[in-house]
Amino acid sequence: MQVRQRKNESLRDYLARFNTEALQVRNLNQSVAVTAIQHGLCPSPFNFSISKHLLQTLADIMTHAQKYINAEAAQTQMRDEVERPDKKRRHTKERKSERSNRDRTRQDRQPNHRP
Repeated sequence: MQVRQRKNESLRDYLARFNTEALQVRNLNQSVAVTAIQHGLCPSPFNFSISKHLLQTLADIMTHAQKYINAEAAQTQMRDEVERPDKKRRHTKERKSERSNRDRTRQDRQPNHRP
């Protein structure tokens, strides 16, 4: 199996692609699959970690990978929040502006009635 992690491909996407390919192989030997995953990975903390631990099955790899997948997702989310303005704050400011404009318009339509 020659499934390599692409540049900028997440661990989640790589493992999903690897699993799709692995399902196509009849009688896939688990140790061969584990070795193929290790050799297909880009250098990363996950790759370093699985080289230290003796994981023997795809299920072991997937279980071990979950915390690294979650960490990647959190890092991506944090990076995205830093790179783009906070939409929630902007929408709040826009709503306040719309409310004040709407209130001014209502006041303009009301007759000057003083008891």
